[in-house]
Amino acid sequence: MNRDIEQLVTHEVIPVVRAALRETAELRGAVQVLADSTPPGIPLTQVTQIAAGLAHSLALINGEVWAWGLNDRGQLGNGQALLSAAANSTPDTVKVAAATPLSGVTKIIAIGHHNLALKSDGTLWAWGENSSSQLGLGAGDTTDRNFAVPVPGITNPDLYVQ
Repeated sequence: MNRDIEQLVTHEVIPVVRAALRETAELRGAVQVLADSTPPGIPLTQVTQIAAGLAHSLALINGEVWAWGLNDRGQLGNGQALLSAAANSTPDTVKVAAATPLSGVTKIIAIGHHNLALKSDGTLWAWGENSSSQLGLGAGDTTDRNFAVPVPGITNPDLYVQ
């Protein structure tokens, strides 16, 4: 019986603990990047939510979404050219147009290479990869978005962004 327990711990428990420790270290790293490059005048105490995608991170600060990391599919929402492998280590606001930050956001979620944001007016916004229409912009729309765009037809977005 001791051998069974030893095998269970070795093959099941230890890998799960190691994975959890790696995820904790990655989250700690994302928070440290934000701490090291917090835009002037925005203290970390105003961060109300953070989210991590596949290779990018988001922070919700005073109703605006700040993003940093890989931007190859527009997942930073800052309007930079799509399919450039450039990563941004300095947080920047997600935009709805060239100089207009997405504002009034209450919740954020990062999924792979795309993101969702719920605004206080009840609208749902999306940006980033859309290769499988995951942004919800309509049948056949598979164009990645490097700016946040409203998701049409969502009547209860609170169900989608929790």
